[in-house]
Amino acid sequence: LCSAPDAADISRSIDAEICWFDAEPMVPERPYLLKLGTRQVRAMLSVPSERIEVETLSWTPGESGLQMNDISRVRVRTQQPLPFEPYARNRAGGAFILIDELSKRTVGAGVVR
Repeated sequence: LCSAPDAADISRSIDAEICWFDAEPMVPERPYLLKLGTRQVRAMLSVPSERIEVETLSWTPGESGLQMNDISRVRVRTQQPLPFEPYARNRAGGAFILIDELSKRTVGAGVVR
């Protein structure tokens, strides 16, 4: 329960920053499982809009996919609406993991912007 101004946004589309963990590259528009709290739904990731350069810590234009340890900004679309909150406001409602549907490996983690 919360007051109306503090309520989470319920949406099927969010902007997020993700870190890719898996040796297999991220494929845009391929379905993954997104786990937020106790909910798990199918989700697809857009082509990264920006990627962080670890040497300079600056954001550069994104490319077609993500490699292991890449950090990028993407749009996430979920199959069902979820209550998302910016990570800066609520760590529990603003953080999620990404799971490969076939292997069940955790392939990435993200925060809602």
